[in-house]
Amino acid sequence: MAIHAIKAPDEPVWVDKVFNSLLEGEGRFGWSYEETADLDKLKDRIDRAGWESLSKGEQDCYQEFLLKIEPGDQVVYINVPKHGKCTLATVTKEYYWHYKDTDFNHRFGVDPLSVRMFDRKHPAVHSDLKRRLVLMGRHWTIQPKHFKFVLVHGPSCLF
Repeated sequence: MAIHAIKAPDEPVWVDKVFNSLLEGEGRFGWSYEETADLDKLKDRIDRAGWESLSKGEQDCYQEFLLKIEPGDQVVYINVPKHGKCTLATVTKEYYWHYKDTDFNHRFGVDPLSVRMFDRKHPAVHSDLKRRLVLMGRHWTIQPKHFKFVLVHGPSCLF
């Protein structure tokens, strides 16, 4: 099992959309504003014709880590639903593409019953985990040992 930390969107309207999508069973990730940015198709094109076969926009949207998210992994969205809070969910379905909005079209399934929120600054959150739950880029991984308390005791107890 891997734990993927994902940075919240910059715009509040997207934070709300991402949070509501989690509650409906769908994880979403930005950098997907190009209609042709389906990662499965882009990866196939890269394998056949190389990186240079992608447009500049497709290269910007190519977020390969999403292809490595597997069912059973955990995702934790930092600063969702609001600053200082985190939302955790269990992945149920691998990456898929659904171009519906102007962004956040990279998607994967999550179990809506697994969605839990917690305050990353709560005293019960271990200091090692607190350090990992700050913005470090758009995506990073967290070792399960750092996340043990939240996974075992349930993040909702920390909200």
